[in-house]
Amino acid sequence: MERRTNSNSRNRRTTRIVLNNDIKKVFLILIYLIIVCTILVYAKNYIKDSGKLKLLINSDDVNLKYEAFIKNGSLYMSVDDIDNYFGAKTYSEKNKDGKDTVISMSGNKILRLIDGEKIYEINNTTQKIGNNFENRNGIYYLPVSDIMATYNVQIEEYDNNTINVELLNKEKRVAKAKKRIKVKYKETIFSKNVDKVRKNEQVIVVKDNKKWTKIMTNDGHFGYVKTKYLEKEEVIREVFDGEITNKKENNKVVEIKNEDIKGSIDNITKSYDTRKAFILNIVDGAVKKKFNAVEINFNNIKNVENYYRFLTELRPYLNEYSISLIVVKKDELSESRLKNIVNQIK
Repeated sequence: MERRTNSNSRNRRTTRIVLNNDIKKVFLILIYLIIVCTILVYAKNYIKDSGKLKLLINSDDVNLKYEAFIKNGSLYMSVDDIDNYFGAKTYSEKNKDGKDTVISMSGNKILRLIDGEKIYEINNTTQKIGNNFENRNGIYYLPVSDIMATYNVQIEEYDNNTINVELLNKEKRVAKAKKRIKVKYKETIFSKNVDKVRKNEQVIVVKDNKKWTKIMTNDGHFGYVKTKYLEKEEVIREVFDGEITNKKENNKVVEIKNEDIKGSIDNITKSYDTRKAFILNIVDGAVKKKFNAVEINFNNIKNVENYYRFLTELRPYLNEYSISLIVVKKDELSESRLKNIVNQIK
């Protein structure tokens, strides 16, 4: 009887030991899972720099369609990204000599680059250029650093492999730090520090809300600081929409139609050179006779794409002299597309 009691007692102790070991294992597993989950949640706040070129637009990080690069000291961006972020309109075609030509429009400026030539043309002036465009697997890249005046941009380079492209027609805001503050990679105190800002140091305000403000420091780092630690925010550059304002009292409009040209409109709009010659003729007449609007009214348009290019290139020349471009809508033309090209559709 005594032996049986001792045996039962040993079995109970063994069971308790096994249970305690199991509980310890479960406890350790839970701790491990908590650590793993914590790492996964906050890992994104500790991403290390890849060493690649970091491109900012107006001090904000952007998602480019094609990766930008530096060559011969010039920043190259794809025409898709230039059009998207600079509000430009860019396309390519062959010139009269069969060379690849890139045409890019921004505001009242029209840029033309010709493959193999160390010059660029803006509207009716020609200047030397250090770098030309590149065609990489069918994607055209332009040397933005060489043609900044076309897009009204300014390029700022920083030591941390960062380039900021400032759009000079967009709003820019700054603020001062109330105290010495740490700049965080993400909107959380658990995020890594990317920079520090001294008391009364001025920073660029990228985006702000009630709790966190995204800023760019003087060293070219951007991140987040608590909004309550910033003060004296002010706008140092206003938004400019680039729209023309016509203050002429008399509404003098000249209409240009098929009867006013020799040959077909398709022949005139077939290339940049022929379009430009026609455009300069129109602008010269409109300026001399002090018209404040030009109405384009052509029939029998077969090459619609070239016609759109003609209108796109004509508007900057006219708007430079505060002359509006009016286009009469034809069946073969898209009204939604015309809205993005001309000043008025009739």
